[in-house]
Amino acid sequence: MPLLRTPNLECLAQNPSKFEIQYSIQLLTLPIQWGSWNPNATAQATDTANPFGDASWTQLWVAANITNFTGTGLYSTTVSPTPLPTSELILPPADYFGPVDCYNFPSDFIFGVAGSAAQIEGAVFEAGKSPSLMEVLAGEGDNRSNDHVTNENYYLYKQDIERLASMGVEYYSFSIAWTRILPFALPGTPVNEEGIQHYSDLIDFVLEKGMIPIVTMFHFDTPFQFFGEGNDPSDDAAIGYVNGGYQNETFEDAFVNYGKILLTHYSDRVPVWFT
Repeated sequence: MPLLRTPNLECLAQNPSKFEIQYSIQLLTLPIQWGSWNPNATAQATDTANPFGDASWTQLWVAANITNFTGTGLYSTTVSPTPLPTSELILPPADYFGPVDCYNFPSDFIFGVAGSAAQIEGAVFEAGKSPSLMEVLAGEGDNRSNDHVTNENYYLYKQDIERLASMGVEYYSFSIAWTRILPFALPGTPVNEEGIQHYSDLIDFVLEKGMIPIVTMFHFDTPFQFFGEGNDPSDDAAIGYVNGGYQNETFEDAFVNYGKILLTHYSDRVPVWFT
């Protein structure tokens, strides 16, 4: 049986701003299905004996204390793409970047289209995803936009990719949400098979449409588990610098573990990676 790091849920419930890790030996049972989180739901998970069950997963969201909760978007399943002729697309003007005599690019320069998970996916409370910095920080007070729904690329990715292909885009760069792959973030905790399959399908569809996928492993959406006393994710600070959670001593090993999982599943199809 592997040595796993499991969250001290009692501590989390009493003090959401402090995350402590206790070490115990547990038998990992897979697969685990986590559902969707809604703070207004009346039903409660009953698998409290499972340190990685639905009750523990729900407690992560409770501890994150999400404000300005936005419910689900228009879609709840992957939408089949609608082919669109290139002639019907509204493309950027040919001189979008201004005069061409003021810059030049080497012949092997990669031009493409990019998006990051927190900016385009939405569905942040669904499909087993756990809370990250972006849910906590982006939704804090005033008029900040949150990432709860965005443009629903999580369900509309095939539609988006279909149109990029029609535009003649050769490279599609996207980021993977750590919290979709490992809801409990740390080494030894269970992998979310639904998240693994989602990005696998996305990569396959990019390739099917004749484009080359490029993956960013981490785009400022630090898992909530890496924050605690003295490192509050809701601090009004530069995202990814002051409050990125990197000070946590477990971050480095956890990121390496997460990276290995991604490479194990996708490196056979993705030629370019950014960390």
